[in-house]
Amino acid sequence: MEVLVCLAQHGGSVVSKERLIGEVWPDTFVGDDVLIRCISELRRALEDDPKAPRVIETIPKRGYRLLEKVEPIKRWPPPDLRYWAFIGAAILVGVLASIYWFVHGSIQPPSPPSLVVLPFKNSSGDPTQDVFADGLTYALTGALAQISGLRVIAEPSARQYKETGKPLREIANELKVAAVVEGEVARSRNQVSVNVQLIDAGNRQLWAKNYAGDLNTGPSLATESTREIAAKLGVKLTPQEQVQLAKNRFQKPEAYDLYLHARPHLWLENEKDNDAAISLLEQAIKMDPDFAVARAALARAFRNRNFLFDPHDADSLERANYEAQKARDLDPDLAEAHLELGYLQWSLQNHYQHEAAVAEIRQALKLNPNLAEAHHQLGNIYNHVGLLDRAKPEIEEALKLDGDNTGARYRRAVNLLYAGNYQEGLLVLEGSQRFIPCLWGMQYAYALFQLGRKEDAAMRVQEFLKQCPEDRGGSLTAMQALLAAAAGNRVLAEQRIQHAIQIGEGYQHFHHTAYIIGSSYALMNQPEPAVRFLQKAAEEGFPCYPMFERDPNLNNLRSDAHFVQFLADLKKQWEYFREKL
Repeated sequence: MEVLVCLAQHGGSVVSKERLIGEVWPDTFVGDDVLIRCISELRRALEDDPKAPRVIETIPKRGYRLLEKVEPIKRWPPPDLRYWAFIGAAILVGVLASIYWFVHGSIQPPSPPSLVVLPFKNSSGDPTQDVFADGLTYALTGALAQISGLRVIAEPSARQYKETGKPLREIANELKVAAVVEGEVARSRNQVSVNVQLIDAGNRQLWAKNYAGDLNTGPSLATESTREIAAKLGVKLTPQEQVQLAKNRFQKPEAYDLYLHARPHLWLENEKDNDAAISLLEQAIKMDPDFAVARAALARAFRNRNFLFDPHDADSLERANYEAQKARDLDPDLAEAHLELGYLQWSLQNHYQHEAAVAEIRQALKLNPNLAEAHHQLGNIYNHVGLLDRAKPEIEEALKLDGDNTGARYRRAVNLLYAGNYQEGLLVLEGSQRFIPCLWGMQYAYALFQLGRKEDAAMRVQEFLKQCPEDRGGSLTAMQALLAAAAGNRVLAEQRIQHAIQIGEGYQHFHHTAYIIGSSYALMNQPEPAVRFLQKAAEEGFPCYPMFERDPNLNNLRSDAHFVQFLADLKKQWEYFREKL
């Protein structure tokens, strides 16, 4: 509404975007995107067509103009007309109030200033210092991400622009941010020189600074830069954020260097890189036992070893739990430590403690609202427990912060599949195959199956098994059982079920395999094993009531007393989750 008032105050003159932003949001940094959205909402509320405007006209490269004539009331009407004037004024006030409510209610408050920290350039002339430059990018991104008044794009999404030479305006447009932070670093032995600047989406420099010092400059640079950037963008830090920024989480440069070399291996989820990450992080911790950030990263590496490569390696899981708890004890305000504890609480070995996991992840987000992986994992838990409406915004937020998060893209598709939107889910699945390929293949084939395209589903399962012959978790083999059961081939279905159990039990995502096995038995009209495996799926992390309640593959069970009781208990648990989670 303030935008409309501002245009009216200028009596039909063209008002530039800069002036509108300055008058409507004088104490807040906002980009053109916020103003454009406000104009769009006003036009929608006033039913004004931008191609043939009646109310608000866009003047290209100049601004906006109000077309409606505005005339202030100059004097009170004659005495004999005052009654009707009063009635008319009352009606007018009511109409204007209604318009204001409609417009004001439909326009969201200004979004937090959004920005991305691009990979710092290594100007040392020494390629081995690339890791150090990446470390500065990571440190500054992490420090800025802790500020609740900012929206900060995740580092993996920023990484794609390293050495691309793309114009800053184009990068800002692709990432939908109002500002970009870029810098370059030169390191010679233990001395560092860093130039960093803040540039808006229009390519204007808003702030710049040069730092010089020893290897400890990186973390302190991030802290000082974050304070100054936030101030420049009109964002006030909370007392808790001030405390967070004052912490020096990287006490020993040599340990920090080892940690920086370990980080690239953490993102590559294969056994060779997993071993490399663990080796480097253990060296860092040996050098600095109080290095909480490295301990949280080590917890992640050991978790991956157990979850992805060897579910029967109990020592790795025990070590992951120890390192995550130790990281939290050393630094209770470390978001990554709480996230790792959330992951571990929500695991097969820890009996999928939904409430405890959600509490840890929410604490991580309280400490770092821009932690994309925390939004993703919260959405993942909500998907599994059937809170599909709550999962969606968390997954979307993860993708806003990190558009390259393959796992979040996969979860967005799964959210649709669990709600019964198979065709749309199938389309959204495209492009996320790198995320646990076997499980992705099962979901893709399952969507085809539910759409009645059973031959296509069978063909795709064969293709996926060639790509993932080990079928970790047994989900593709379970799909073969479902297809055999639907075709009436009970012998083959039973063979595939037993093989899926043999190769899959113990993996974190076996609950999906158990659900498909239960569905296979349901199609074969065998209620006892069907209910047993469906209960196993629910008890071991997949109590997704909306899916159980609507899945046509379970229709043969709808009159079975045990299934009816199971479904009633599942609904009661789902209602509890709606209240508590």
